[in-house]
Amino acid sequence: MKLLIGYDGSRCSEAALDDLQKAGLPETCETLILSVAEIWLPPPSAESKKSNQYAKVLPESKPIFNADKKNDTAFSEAETFACHAQKRLQKNFPDW
Repeated sequence: MKLLIGYDGSRCSEAALDDLQKAGLPETCETLILSVAEIWLPPPSAESKKSNQYAKVLPESKPIFNADKKNDTAFSEAETFACHAQKRLQKNFPDW
């Protein structure tokens, strides 16, 4: 059996991990834990905006925040969540 588990660190996702013990799942299972990071992509170039009739061309401006730092933090948080879920699952299901 293959199982995909979405985990975001919330109390509901913690409860969902606990509920897996009551779900009648097999002792062996291939499991993938998914945790999502919201990242900020760089804005499209002015050239690509010109080719899209629906995009409004805005003047170039300084970024309000450091997107790279925010992205690194988001990735790190998602990785931490996934590692935490992995440890909990390995404790409850050692053969997964």
